[in-house]
Amino acid sequence: MESSKNNIEAFFSNLRKLFPKLDRLKLWTEYDWKTENFETYIVMNDLGEEMVRWNESNDFAEIVSLLNYIESSLTTYDSYVTSCIYTDFFTVIIACENKELREKIKANLGAESKIEYDRLLSIYEEPN
Repeated sequence: MESSKNNIEAFFSNLRKLFPKLDRLKLWTEYDWKTENFETYIVMNDLGEEMVRWNESNDFAEIVSLLNYIESSLTTYDSYVTSCIYTDFFTVIIACENKELREKIKANLGAESKIEYDRLLSIYEEPN
């Protein structure tokens, strides 16, 4: 049995501590992010979209830090968390219309993230 200390609530709580600017997002009050339910997938998707927006304010160092957190989370947190990352965070990167940004993000994926991302490319197609 997987440890409850490494569940979705712990993942998001640690994420908010590491990235305080994420606290301003409305998603924390709009969705139930503390339990395993469909809303946590929405939150993960929204976080991916927020990361893409960071590029608009030339905050690529922050993007790299978030990618590093995601990479470590793939082996730290339970299978529910990794499932959310896989199905809703990585797919935002795949769908990113800005090819230059998408390639820059992909170049900064960790080894495990890259494997999971490439696996998704058998299902999804990158634009342009």
